[in-house]
This record gives sequence, structure tokens and C-alpha cells, in this order.
Amino acid sequence: MLKKNFPLVFIILTSFLIFSPVVPLYFFQDDFFLLTISRINNIRDFLRFFIPANGVIWYRPLSSQVFFFIGQNLFGLNPFPYHLVMLLTHLLNIYLVFLFTKKLCKNEKIVLVASFIYGVSSVHFITLAWLATYSFILGPTFVLLTLLYYLKKKYKSSLLFFVFGFLTSEVVIWTLIPLTFITAVYQKSRVKLVPFLIAVLAVIFVRNVLFPVRYVEAYSIIINPLNMFSLFKFYLYRTVGIPMLIKSMPNNLFKFIILLLSAIVILIPIISLFHKKTNSKLLLLSLAIYISFLSIFLFLPFHYSPHYLTFSLIGVSLFLGLIISSSARPIQAIFIISYFILQAVTVKLTYDTHWVVKRARLAKKLVQEGNLVHPVGSEKYISLGAGKAAEVFKK
Repeated sequence: MLKKNFPLVFIILTSFLIFSPVVPLYFFQDDFFLLTISRINNIRDFLRFFIPANGVIWYRPLSSQVFFFIGQNLFGLNPFPYHLVMLLTHLLNIYLVFLFTKKLCKNEKIVLVASFIYGVSSVHFITLAWLATYSFILGPTFVLLTLLYYLKKKYKSSLLFFVFGFLTSEVVIWTLIPLTFITAVYQKSRVKLVPFLIAVLAVIFVRNVLFPVRYVEAYSIIINPLNMFSLFKFYLYRTVGIPMLIKSMPNNLFKFIILLLSAIVILIPIISLFHKKTNSKLLLLSLAIYISFLSIFLFLPFHYSPHYLTFSLIGVSLFLGLIISSSARPIQAIFIISYFILQAVTVKLTYDTHWVVKRARLAKKLVQEGNLVHPVGSEKYISLGAGKAAEVFKK
């Protein structure tokens, strides 16, 4: 059995090794806020986790309050096991991408390439490094389970995972688009889709009528073609694996190597797409997944980040799996090697330079020193969750 599943095990182990450096990182910023609000003593307070708060933008009880509540009861204020849970969830997602792709097509190459693309993508780094962004790991888990069980025609289980997804991340409602595509192309009965549509309408009603969202400037929705194009370009570069700080790199040779690898990763799929015949239905499904989960973030010009791509990456993985697997073996090898090196380099570069890691280290230093009070707006103040660290560590 191990020999038969060795390629998948190898992919999972490779992903684990690439992202394992984030596991020792400390709590920082929003982590302290979530630790504070999830400290409860009775079942009534636990149930309040699931009641949307008026004026709060995000509603993510499972991936926020519940996750940190369970974490504190099991692990206390030791961040290591929290990160380990997040990393294991990511590894589970690789397996779910494997099952989802396998359900769509029996071609082993497509399945393995898709799993590899998803598993080692540098898009996951910030999410795995920042505990407060668990919704961008657990959310894709429920999206994949929803799609997988819908394809299996186990509609009740699919709907249940869909609902769990709502409680994890509001982004999950966009699963309705690929579900509609699957229904139109693969399923004969449209009736099975109705409960999913009702669930989405119910969520929209609750979050916009019963508990209206109060948008702050950073999350303002703006419809502007120029902004949307600029954001699409940003997310396209991050999807490929091009690091955000490439323009400021002083080493021109290193920059050239990264751009060369990026060109290979971009050009091979484009050339292969026009020279090889692939399953058009599956290609359209992959694009439906990618566009549906990316579209909402194209309207947020003041708040963008690579980790927003963890949902749409499901579609990218399927798309590249379909294209690359139909190419000649040498081309496949060149793409896989180039893609892997590019993601590994970007992860390392991000770990060394990103503010997420710097603030986690700063927060750990300040907590260990007991130095928890700082001027409002300072880097130390922000790293400690705007004063919430002091509340968490009160005896």
C-alpha cells in the first residue's frame, strides 16, 4: 500500500518540510485578540460564538473562537501545537485535492500534479504562519468536502459541509458557483442544488439584515476596472510564486533566476494549452473555481494578501494538472522542477523578510520579558494585538 501511494506520501512530506519552519512561530497581532475573546467558562458563552456581532466584518466562529477555545483548553498558551494543527489541516487539504481530482478524472498524472501544485504553493505561507488566518486553511477543507461529496451524489453530507464552511469563512458561499457548474454539466437533477441556494440566501439575509456588516475603509468594496486589473496582476504573480519583494532585491543574478523560473512556470502551461487537447469541461470547471473564489478579492483594493488565494488555488491546481499531465515527459519534468524551486525559494525569502515573521518574533520577545505596555500605534503595540496580550497573560 505504501508503494502504491508513495507519490502522494512524497508530496505530503515535501509540503510538510517546506512549511515546517513556521511551526515554532509565536502568537502575534490578531492572535492575542482571538485568545482573549475565546476565554469562556460556560456553555452559554460558547453558544454566543455562533451569534454574529453587529458591526463586525467577519463571521468565522469555527476557525476563530472555537479553534482558539479548544486550543487554550488543550495546549494553553503554547503556540506550537496550534501551528501543528494548522499544518496538519493543510496536509489534509492536499489529500482532499487528490480525492477531488481523482473523482473528476482517473488519470493518475493529473491527480498527482494537481496535488503537488496545491501542496507546495508559496501562497500557503502567510496562512500557516499566522494562527488568526486559520479560516483560509479550514475554509478550503470544507469547500473540497462539499464539492467531493456533491460529486459522489451524497447531497446531505455535502450540504452539511457547506454549512460548516459558512461557520468557517464567508468566502465559502462562492462554492455555489462551481456547484452550479457541476450540476449543469455532470448532474441531471437541478433540484439537489436548491438547498444550497437557500442556505446562501439565508446567510446573506442574516449578515445583511439581522446582523448588518459595518465595513471599515480597509475592507471597502470598490468597483474600479483599473484597481481590479492591478489586483488581478498581483494575485496572478502570487499564484505563480513570484515573491512580493522581487523589485527590491539587490542581487540581480538571484532576481534573474527567479524571473527565469517564473517565465518557465507561466509559458509551459500556455504553450501546452494551445498544443494539446484537454478535457474542456474540466478546464471550465477549474476556471469556475478559480474565478469564483478570486473575484470578491478584486474589489478590495485597500486590503490584499497572497493568503487570499488558498481557495482559488484549488481551481489552479486542477487547471495545471490537466494541462501539464498532457505534455511530453521532459516538459513535465522541467515544469515540476521549476515550480518546486520557485515555491521553495519564495517561501524561504518570505520567511526571512515578511512582517508576519518579524512581528511574531517581536511579540515572543516582549511577552517573555513581560514588557506588554507600549504607545498606541507603535510596532510593539500592534505586534501584541493592540494591547490584548496583557489581558491574555493576566493571572
